[in-house]
Amino acid sequence: MRFGKWDSNVHLFAAFLINALLLVLGGTLFYNGGHVSAFIGVYNGLKDPSVVGNLASPIMSTLFAFALLITGLISSIASTLAGQIVMEGYLNIRLPLWVRRLLTRFVTLIPIMLIGFLIGFSEHNFEQVIVYYQVSLSIALPMTLFPLVFLTSRKDVLHEHVNKPWVTILGYFLCSVITVLNIQLIISTFQ
Repeated sequence: MRFGKWDSNVHLFAAFLINALLLVLGGTLFYNGGHVSAFIGVYNGLKDPSVVGNLASPIMSTLFAFALLITGLISSIASTLAGQIVMEGYLNIRLPLWVRRLLTRFVTLIPIMLIGFLIGFSEHNFEQVIVYYQVSLSIALPMTLFPLVFLTSRKDVLHEHVNKPWVTILGYFLCSVITVLNIQLIISTFQ
């Protein structure tokens, strides 16, 4: 649990850092009327004073690249651990730890390699796949949030740890706001 907590905290901090830098860049570009596409454009834009003004710094662009790398590594670790849990806990496949890790890492590479072959390993196409992947995640997010709020509001499930009524109302409200924003994202992505 201690390592899981560290894993989550580092991942959330790195995601916060990436999103904060993207918001800074996006706000600056919106204010200045500029345009940046692709991750390399964001990286270079965070160093360029003509793009982000006084906020430009090699440190910001390096932080963006490092945070992006960390989130990629952590999501790879999370998929490996999830694969191990499924293999051992649900499928009752007992293998040495190093074999399980190697096998689950290999299995997570297969879809990426297939997508890479299908799109010709083009950086632009990979970035489009990432955008569509994020849009598909935004479709799945409300399907997990609403049941989560529902289950945490049931006394027969959580007993003394049940949410207070105001927390449940706030949870449903925030889930609804997120759902509406995600619907707007889906509509704007495919227009």
